This record gives sequence, C-alpha cells and structure tokens, in this order.
Amino acid sequence: MVMRPALLALSLFLLVLAGPGLARAATISSPSISLRLESDRIVSGDTVVLEIESVGLDAPIDLGPLRDIAAIGRETYGTRIAVIEGKVVEVKLRRIEIVPRETGLVIVGPLSAGAVSSNSQSVTVLAEPPPDWSPGPDDLQLVMRVSKADPHVQEEVILDIELAHRHPLVADEMPVPDLSGLDAVPVHEERRTLDEKAGLRRIAWRYLVWPRRSGALVIPG
Repeated sequence: MVMRPALLALSLFLLVLAGPGLARAATISSPSISLRLESDRIVSGDTVVLEIESVGLDAPIDLGPLRDIAAIGRETYGTRIAVIEGKVVEVKLRRIEIVPRETGLVIVGPLSAGAVSSNSQSVTVLAEPPPDWSPGPDDLQLVMRVSKADPHVQEEVILDIELAHRHPLVADEMPVPDLSGLDAVPVHEERRTLDEKAGLRRIAWRYLVWPRRSGALVIPG
C-alpha cells in the first residue's frame, strides 16, 4: 500500500503528539499502597510511627480505619523516585505517629484508596513494661545542648534535648526538662526518628529560652 504524502505527514504529526504521552504511560506502575510500622512491640501510651508508601493513586487514602484503633499525631510527607517492575515511578511517602487505643495485638490496616488496598501490619501493645527488664547504660541516653553556656539576661539561647532509648517507653515516663528561671517557647516537641543502625529510637525537643538571671546556664536533667 502506498501512503499519500499528506496522510504520511499527518500520521507522523500525530505520533509526535502522542510520543510524550506514551513515554509517560510507560513510567506508570500499578497503583499500590504499602504499610510499615517502625516497631512490632511497644508499651501502652507510647507512639509508633506508621510509614505509608503509595504509587499511582487516583483517590486519597481513607484513614477512617486507622482512627478507629489509634490516636493520630503528627504527619510528615515526602516523595522519592524508584524503579518498580522495570518502570520509573514517583513513590509518595507519609509518616504518621499513632498511639494505639487498646493493649494486646493490634492490627493496622488494610487501608484503602478507592479500589486499591494496602497490606496489614501488627504491633503488640504491652499493658506495662516487662517486670524482669531494667535498662542498661547503653539502653537509655539523655543529652542536652545549648547554643551558649553563659548568656546575658534575656539573651536568646537554643536548647536541644535528645533522648535515645532502645526499648519502648511509657508516655508518662518521658523526661520533662526543668525550665524554671527561663522564659521558654517550644520550637518542636517529641520529634521522633528511628536509628536502625544503632537500634535506638530518638526523640528530640527544641526550645528557645531566655534566662531571667545572669550566670552559667544550668538545666537540671
């Protein structure tokens, strides 16, 4: 069959227009939702971080089932590029701090977004810490740092507090800094991260403080 020049030109023009769309379609993987918990064993009242990774969703993730079993705290968002099934995709990341409402084995998930459902994860919530356990010197570390050790009266100072713990902590066991003698404003409180290499959970607090009296800045631990 001989294609007329005008028809050939039109066909090439349509292919050029469709080219970017075809390239984009080749990068889209099957929609998916994946759940991961940073710990599988915590104490009642403690926070555990739920990580949600999603690809190609057309609808928002319904957090209703999650709210039924846990109180939801801070959330952070991000993205990363990954190769899945041989295709380059954008993976959306979401980290949610949750506090399970019940003790025992708590099942988290599945969560859904339209017709797409996630996997499930589980965490064992202890009513109290195991009676036969006491922390060793490497299991619990508290560090406090100030931007200036000998400030003037009402001079602004940055106070950073970091607690590293190997095992779960009950919420009411969290250290409360003694900020008497200071005017203080929290910048962030209980910012949690997981140091998998060291096997430690880290909780950070930052305050802006202004001393009410002169002399060396001493904050009881």
